[in-house]
Amino acid sequence: MPKKPAWIMSETDAFDLLNAIDERLATARLGQQQHDLLVRLQSLLEDDLGGERAMRTLLG
Repeated sequence: MPKKPAWIMSETDAFDLLNAIDERLATARLGQQQHDLLVRLQSLLEDDLGGERAMRTLLG
């Protein structure tokens, strides 16, 4: 049985957050830990968006 997510974010909000992360990574001077954290969050969001799209395709 699939595990239910602890929280749900709309696709629009996820894209907005991804854009903000991209901007932050490109313009800010970050420590290694902060950079790694943002990259990991970015990866999680992208994976979730990809999975959400795949489920929509399967379900019609």
